[in-house]
Amino acid sequence: MIEKRKFTRFALGAEIRWKRMVRDLDASDSFWSRARDISAGGLCLEMDPSIATGDTLMLEIKLLGDRTIYSKGRVAWMNPLTQIKGWTISSCEGGVELLNLTDSDRAEIDEFASRSFQS
Repeated sequence: MIEKRKFTRFALGAEIRWKRMVRDLDASDSFWSRARDISAGGLCLEMDPSIATGDTLMLEIKLLGDRTIYSKGRVAWMNPLTQIKGWTISSCEGGVELLNLTDSDRAEIDEFASRSFQS
């Protein structure tokens, strides 16, 4: 299988606050999740099953210290998580493409991810 990602993903749990957007308006309350992995191009996190592929999210990405990066994201894929270690749950895992990051934001995410991964 050929890897399609432009950026290396690091498996770590950055804190992410997200909410669904409809026509650039808030459509839901915000939720906190931990990213399963993150890169300067996207991330994977646990989401509510009402989110669908193609939805736009507003993201607040917490990095080390007080640094927070804000970005819009597009849900690229979703997988249901129906059972984990015997517990039935109602959530999904989804991949989110980061849409409007500056070059400095991308560099900061790369630095955060590589530094956290080495620790």
